[in-house]
Amino acid sequence: MTKPYFVKTFTEFDWKTAIPKVRALHVARGYQKLGVQEDGGENKGPFIKRFLQRVGIMKPAPWCGAFVYDCLIVAGADPSMLPGKGAAASVCQWRNWAKKTGRLGQVPARYKLGYWLDGGKGHIFFVAEVTGSGVRTIEGNTNAKGSREGDAVAEKFRTFSELKTHGQYGFISLDGIGEGR
Repeated sequence: MTKPYFVKTFTEFDWKTAIPKVRALHVARGYQKLGVQEDGGENKGPFIKRFLQRVGIMKPAPWCGAFVYDCLIVAGADPSMLPGKGAAASVCQWRNWAKKTGRLGQVPARYKLGYWLDGGKGHIFFVAEVTGSGVRTIEGNTNAKGSREGDAVAEKFRTFSELKTHGQYGFISLDGIGEGR
């Protein structure tokens, strides 16, 4: 598997020897460093279109789940070990998949996904670092204020007290997501 051109934080050797959950965080950071953002309207743009199409959505829609799925697929994760294409667009479905596969928990860690849900609306992101008061994230469909309906891939800091304000929140392990073919 060849390292994507926009992943600058890994050598080719490191890329080939890393596991998909580690690569995925570097893919997400690569998109952030590229400045991936909406272009031409809400939930539109060449990268956003690609993220959405990868999960089977052909029109503009919220894209944080599609961003996560795309990063994992580009990183070489086995699609059969992830939520199904349509389900991967939905934070609720990511949570359901995690619960069903024993991946859901409350303990944050680097290389996990974090999420929150409020009455069916939610947001999902990569955990890049854990500190005493929160998590540093890389997420799609956010903005400077940390919205779940933003317009860019960005690095954010989410405090644990902020996460606890949501109806549901947690962390999803990506251990054992295998290598795709």
